[in-house]
Formats: sequence, structure tokens, C-alpha cells
Amino acid sequence: MSYFFNNRCCRNRDNDRFIFVSSGVTSITGPTGPAGPVGATGATGPTGPSITGPTGPMGPMGPIGPTGATGATGLSVIGPTGPTGATGPTGATGVTGPTGLSITGATGATGATGPTGPTGPTGATGATGPIGLSITGATGPTGPTGATGVTGATGLSITGPTGATGPTGATGATGATGATGATGATGGVVSNFGSFYSTAEQSVNNTTFPLPNTIVASGMTIVPATGVVTLPDVGTYRVDYGVYAASGSTAADRVALYLNGSEILGTSRGLENNTMINGSAIIQTAAANSTLNIQIISSNAVTFLDDDGINGYLVISRIA
Repeated sequence: MSYFFNNRCCRNRDNDRFIFVSSGVTSITGPTGPAGPVGATGATGPTGPSITGPTGPMGPMGPIGPTGATGATGLSVIGPTGPTGATGPTGATGVTGPTGLSITGATGATGATGPTGPTGPTGATGATGPIGLSITGATGPTGPTGATGVTGATGLSITGPTGATGPTGATGATGATGATGATGATGGVVSNFGSFYSTAEQSVNNTTFPLPNTIVASGMTIVPATGVVTLPDVGTYRVDYGVYAASGSTAADRVALYLNGSEILGTSRGLENNTMINGSAIIQTAAANSTLNIQIISSNAVTFLDDDGINGYLVISRIA
């Protein structure tokens, strides 16, 4: 659409262009005519007012004329934007740029192993192969005898229960009475003997055993506080003795007979608490006035109490 101002127009003789000035009445633009020949470049005219009207439709491109001199800057009145022109042809492909840097990052950590998948179905059984040739080779020589095996563990030895005792056999016949032996010689009278004992509670620690009480004594004497007996005559004597330990004795404690201050071999007995320990022996004296006593051999004090009235005794009889 074109606009006219004051219904006047004037021609630019330098470039053969017309400037239309509208008086405000809208006109209808007809079709564009063919392009005329390019005229010679005219002299630069005075700068007129620059009023940009609405953009008309694009006409065909004419030949490019010579560049005219730059005119003075006119008024810049921007009209409304015209329609977008047709897309131009695609330009030639640009030169390929240089290859960029190739930087490989560090390998990431190995991921966790996934769960085991389910077992696949069992495959079909293959066809049976043909039967091979059966050829028996010659028998080889007998190999060497193997080493003897380890002896097995001894089996359980279980003894059966003892059988019941058989019945008692019948009593045999009584044998004939033997001949009467010859009458023996008349024995002599024992003149050396003694019987001594103790009833009172007492504590003895590795020393002689006191015997404060005397039943009878002949041909010998005793010291009651120590229990030591003196035998004046040389001879052979039978000796019986015993003690009753109530407490304090150990497995190492014992009782024995002492002759002249030395232990008589074979007379030692171990002490036991709450038990009467008895012993007997045949002794010989080699010198007059030998001494005999009960000796307690202990590591600590042992207490002796009465057992049925006594807690120790010593009986001596000369037999030869």
C-alpha cells in the first residue's frame, strides 16, 4: 500500500526516481512494471525529508548501477516490518575444524556381581553311541606282594560274669587218729615282764610316747613321763604296742619301737586319725640295761585320745 502527501510529486533527475507526497488519501498500488534501463548517475540533489513508508512487495532484482555519492542523512522514520523474505540458498559446507582433545577418564570401580541366574533346563539325552570292540588282552604278570597293613586296634575284652559257686562236696571220711607225741620239757618261769598304758589326752610332737600307768612290772623299770623302759637282763623279748591318734596326723606321720635310741626295723606303722594302730615284734638285747620305748615320728603335734579307755599301750615279755 502506498501513501501520498499534498498530491504533489517531483522527479529526481539524477536517478530518475519519483517521490510521491500523499495528501493522506490511500491509493491502490497496481502491478509492478518491468524494470527500465539504468540511467546515468545524476548530480547529488539536496537532501529531502526521509520518510519511510510501508515496505512494498519485493520486485525483481535489476542490474546493479554504479554507486552514487553519499547523500546527507535524512530523517529516519521506521515503518512497520515487512514480511520475511524467502530463504536464501544453503551456503557451502565450512572447513572441518581440528579434532578435539580425547581425554579418557579413570576407569570406574567394578560393580557388584549380580545374582546367579536360575539353572537352565537339562538338555535332551544324546543318542547311544555304537558298541565298541571288546578285546581282552593277555593276563599280565602277578604284581609284588603289598606291604603288611597296620595292625588293627585291639578289640574289646569283656569278661563275662563269674558263674555261681557249685554245691559243697560231701564230707570225707574221718582219718585215723595219729600216735601221741612225746612229752615236752617243762617250761621255765617268766621273770621279766611288764604292761604299761595311757588314758589321758596328750599331744606328742616327734618324741617318745608317755605311758603314765603300769599294770604290772617284773625285772624291768619305766619312766612314766617319757614311756622309756629299762631292761636289766640280756635276752629275747616279745613286745606288743599300739596308739590311738585322734587328730593332727598326716600321711607321713608314723609310730615305731626304739631300742637304745634307734628305730627297730620292721616296727614302723603309719598313723591314721581316729584309728588304733597296733604292732608286735620279737627283739633281742645285746647289753644289760638296754632301753625300749614307743616313738612318735611326726612333723607336727599329734593329739591322742582314749579308745575304749586307753590311747596307747606297751606289753613286754622275756621269752628267752
